[in-house]
Amino acid sequence: MGTGKSDGRRRTAPAARREVSLAFALLAAACVSRPHPPPLSADELERLAGARPTALRVEVRAADPEAVPIGAHAAPAEVVEDLRATGLFAKVAEAGQLESAADLRVLVHTDHLLPYHATPGHNLGVFLASAVVPVRWKETAGHRLTLAPVRPGDTGEAPAPVEVDTTWEGTQLLWGLAPFVNLAPDRSLLAPRKAEVARLKLALLPALAGAPAAPPAQRPLAPAAAVR
Repeated sequence: MGTGKSDGRRRTAPAARREVSLAFALLAAACVSRPHPPPLSADELERLAGARPTALRVEVRAADPEAVPIGAHAAPAEVVEDLRATGLFAKVAEAGQLESAADLRVLVHTDHLLPYHATPGHNLGVFLASAVVPVRWKETAGHRLTLAPVRPGDTGEAPAPVEVDTTWEGTQLLWGLAPFVNLAPDRSLLAPRKAEVARLKLALLPALAGAPAAPPAQRPLAPAAAVR
């Protein structure tokens, strides 16, 4: 009988450790407060409302794969999701995943991203102290991209690359009372992806001014309530 109970405890120990690790991770996440990017002006929102999708197929890759900071290797995939969310392109995928040739290559720069091990939350002592002592640090968010057209233009040559920069600096907070700080309208637990996508879309519009428009069949359909 004693051996059976011991075996049972040994079998459940890994599961218990996983549960403790998960609880610890959830607790750590709940103690974070992130800033929102600067709000867009009424004029900028109007420009966004008038944006139209293009017929461009986009390939995304890291500008320098060897220089990507630890913890930022998902940056190209995040850019793919944000570019898709803008609704400005016919297709967006990481390098090698497009079914046909790309019209535009987007290079993702990551030198502004903070390596994971450089954040205060990576230090166990600092994290434990943050339960009662607020820990603040500056961090740069947003994207730095290079748009490099692949196909030649009217002159027979590919247009020159265009730099797109939506980066901004904000103060991150690690604190046991962070959930109360997140009640403010300009802070939250999770990064505000919609606001980031809007900033990216706005920054892309000048670079896409001469791009071919998407055929009507590829454009998003209006909501049923808006169709007369």
